[in-house]
Amino acid sequence: MQNPSRRYERELRNLKLCAEEVLLECLTVMDEVKESPKEASFRMQSLWDSVFCDLRDLDLGDADERELELGTSVIVYSVILVMSMCQGTYYTKLVMSLMEQICEHNEEEFERLQAEFLTNVWRMGEERLKAYVQEYMDSDEVWLSDELKEKLKDVPLMSVVVKADRNSAANETKKVEQLTNRQLVILFEQLLNVPLTSGLTNIKALAELLSKVSGNSAGSIRQKIMAGIDYDDEQVKKDVEKLATLIEPISATVAENLRNTIE
Repeated sequence: MQNPSRRYERELRNLKLCAEEVLLECLTVMDEVKESPKEASFRMQSLWDSVFCDLRDLDLGDADERELELGTSVIVYSVILVMSMCQGTYYTKLVMSLMEQICEHNEEEFERLQAEFLTNVWRMGEERLKAYVQEYMDSDEVWLSDELKEKLKDVPLMSVVVKADRNSAANETKKVEQLTNRQLVILFEQLLNVPLTSGLTNIKALAELLSKVSGNSAGSIRQKIMAGIDYDDEQVKKDVEKLATLIEPISATVAENLRNTIE
């Protein structure tokens, strides 16, 4: 996706939609389809409109209608491209629905998107790409969108600029920081006092609970639970200390119990 996305990025002077963002948005949709096909089928019926509204709400550069429509079409087409590599009538129906949505807003743009993106597919090898995508969609162990989001949470000084007032020149910068999947697993293991072993705990139910709390896929959380927590690992110790610091004003006992796991 990189080369064609870069070309569109150059055109989107105000929206500033980079190739990495296109990739993440595409993977997020694919993982939704992978996680809950029935729910995803309903969401796909209005994906173009949803993406458009999300871009409009997040836009900080006062992009015009044309830029928002173009950025939306780039993201939706990236999903079409990857989903078309999957076998089965279910995926074919989703692809057809998304194609209709782009063409409804700008049929000429759809033809250009095909020309830009398919060149890279042919260069890489369509059969090779199909095999990779199908293997990924069949896997219950790898969830790339959550992995990328979790890595982004660890990037120092990550922030989102939020406009306090559309008519004001002043912007308010707020730090955004959420717990990673591993931190959530550590926290709830302590709060619920349950072992992370399938013979003693319903791992599927625990993963679904944490999914509701975090918004991440239950599959990626289940993968993290099954991998276990190595409390001798230095990064895990940092996670525990961070959690203990957050919990301490609420419950000194729970904070102490957390710290005891790394002593």
